[in-house]
Amino acid sequence: MKRETFRAPDPANPDRYHKLRGRRWHYVRRVPTHLAGWDPRGVIQLSLQTTSLEVARIKRDAIEKADDLYWSGVTDANSSVALGSSMAGGANIIAALSSFAGGDSAWARGNGSTASTFDVSVEEETSLNAETVHEAETVDYFAFSDAGVVSAYDYDFFV
Repeated sequence: MKRETFRAPDPANPDRYHKLRGRRWHYVRRVPTHLAGWDPRGVIQLSLQTTSLEVARIKRDAIEKADDLYWSGVTDANSSVALGSSMAGGANIIAALSSFAGGDSAWARGNGSTASTFDVSVEEETSLNAETVHEAETVDYFAFSDAGVVSAYDYDFFV
């Protein structure tokens, strides 16, 4: 059995997650340890179906971005979300799940905010069982700093 050692890649390295097998390039990446419980892939090994390093880099970038997005979903563990800009007086957040993974119902739970970040997790109900570990979900949010009135309408209602 061959054992490989994985180190966190240097993001500036243009050949991160590349491995040459024969003449073809492959994407090889380890699932982050803290996500191993719900991503069973362990080590991801995909042929990039090319002998060209330049093409391999383009394909790697797309797969790397897809993995990062997949792993960035919010779980039952607390996640900190950067708002991208600072809000004077602190941020007020309205958040809701926009995906529904897993078999148990759940909702977004806020865990505090600052002027530029907020913390959120997925809280799972326990009527079926006491286990509360939840798969990654996507959370949509609306952030604002001043008091006011927010209104909306259902466009389909008027059509």
